[in-house]
Amino acid sequence: METIDNFGVKHCWGNYSFEYVCGPSVGNSGGILCVWDSRMFRKHNSTISDYFVAIQGDWIPNAKKYLIISVYAPQDISEKRMLWSYLNHMIDSWSGEIIIMGDFNEVRFKEERFGSIFNNHNASVFNSFISSGGLVEVPLGGCEFTWCHQSGSKMSKLDRFLISKGLMGFCPNISAITLDRYLSDHRPILLREACHDYGPIPFRMFHYWFEWDGFDKFIVDTWTNINISDNNAISQFMKKLRYLKEQIKTWVRNKKESASAKKSNLKGLLHDLDRLIDEKKADKELINKRIHVINSLQDLEKLEMSKIAQKVKIN
Repeated sequence: METIDNFGVKHCWGNYSFEYVCGPSVGNSGGILCVWDSRMFRKHNSTISDYFVAIQGDWIPNAKKYLIISVYAPQDISEKRMLWSYLNHMIDSWSGEIIIMGDFNEVRFKEERFGSIFNNHNASVFNSFISSGGLVEVPLGGCEFTWCHQSGSKMSKLDRFLISKGLMGFCPNISAITLDRYLSDHRPILLREACHDYGPIPFRMFHYWFEWDGFDKFIVDTWTNINISDNNAISQFMKKLRYLKEQIKTWVRNKKESASAKKSNLKGLLHDLDRLIDEKKADKELINKRIHVINSLQDLEKLEMSKIAQKVKIN
């Protein structure tokens, strides 16, 4: 991630009610992007490093101070130990609550690796960093491993949430869970205290609809066949637009349901395959089948990424 601007972050976040800090790309890392709701969190300071982005600020609803650190740890052992030491120094000088999250490129226990060598000394150094920082790991639900080689022969738990001990006390409903990874070799992990339903989104028209086969013909045929009688030409025109809007909503809904069903089937199949891999039941046929499903999902993802982002609201 060499550069990113407000417009790019907005497409990830969904609206402009945010602030962000990003770290540069280092090696295989695409960089670290931290985004937050500016109405909920007030940033005071930030620190950007090659391997982490740290943000200090206040959680507005309860006025508590937070140090939030997003980590993409290096592979090199010596650099990793320097990172643990520096983070411990930051933690020691902080008086509020702490959340550290990301890819630590290290495991804590032997059972967190499969198909690769477990280094007891490196794990001990990592566990010592967690202990000396007064941190606890949020139990991770879902799959046992967060990273998987495409071959399915190697798996590790590299991603996790570490929080200060006091945070669990006033956030009793905090939990973490792994999500399906689909196209990535890492599973996204989600930390949450509660779920909120904000209701349905407003109806909008996307320019990419015009790229769908049959959409232009559907619009022409529908408009041509609308039969509305009204002596007032403007009123008649508005009624025809209103009718066309309802027909578009139905047409798009059917189109999306068809595409969603295809994608859901692929995701369900991938979920089953990943479960077998997670249970160490991978074989050549299963791996080839997973690669085929991944390729199909990538085609769908590329199609979605090619959609024109600009939206036109229909009143």
